[in-house]
Amino acid sequence: MIFGDLNDPGSEIARAVGRQVVLRLRAELGLDQGVLYKGLA
Repeated sequence: MIFGDLNDPGSEIARAVGRQVVLRLRAELGLDQGVLYKGLA
């Protein structure tokens, strides 16, 4: 698990999201849970 600030381009999580495919579950509901999943797509 990686935690951090997605708004900080130098953070570990921002770099990981930039180079991997991630998914937000139930994104169609418009709920911004702040949780991203990798490897589900």
